[in-house]
Amino acid sequence: MIKKQAPCLLITILMLIFYNSFILGRQQIPDYVMAYLKKHEVDAELKKELDALLSQPEVYRALSQIYRETNISQAKKQLKQAGFIFTGIKTHIFKHKLFPHYIFKMGQCTGKKTEIKCANRIRMAELIRETAAELNYAIIVPEKQCYFPPQDLPDLLPQIIVVAEKIDLSGRDKELTPKQKEECKTIQQITKIVDLALTRRVNTMSRHGIVYIIDTEEVLKRVSYPN
Repeated sequence: MIKKQAPCLLITILMLIFYNSFILGRQQIPDYVMAYLKKHEVDAELKKELDALLSQPEVYRALSQIYRETNISQAKKQLKQAGFIFTGIKTHIFKHKLFPHYIFKMGQCTGKKTEIKCANRIRMAELIRETAAELNYAIIVPEKQCYFPPQDLPDLLPQIIVVAEKIDLSGRDKELTPKQKEECKTIQQITKIVDLALTRRVNTMSRHGIVYIIDTEEVLKRVSYPN
């Protein structure tokens, strides 16, 4: 019986690989990156709550459409009814009323906003934080963790979703001081050496004299991961 089932199982696996890789154009996140992300996974309680939310049919169907970039307007409307909050025109970055302390960022199945670029946000945040600490710079980067959505639902969901700490942007300083500008420049130069770079300047701000780097999307093609 087992021998008869084996070919069927193999065929099913090959069909899923074909569907994800060729029909959808989905790029699989490399194993070494997934291993790194596992070390930065959200805690069990938050995962349980997120799993419960994404397992609702009206949610995973609409989120899958956002991920696959189909029927985006209708999907966005359905997600708003389910408590999702979108800022501006971006559909891959959102908040939810049940999780007021987080911002969620996901990649897209196809297109430029790939899932590997989304995953790189977590590595970027860690590297910038470590570099700032070594230089004794007063720079804060929001905590970023990884959530692994269910992959056994009828509709395809992202491989990972970045869960970023929400930073209070009120009371921000008008501009960076000359010293802060020099520190940010130094951080950027150092990260470029290891194939990393800070994103657009607009994502760097100062609040009460402390510099916040509130976005860590990589702008170069490669990102270095620990062995």
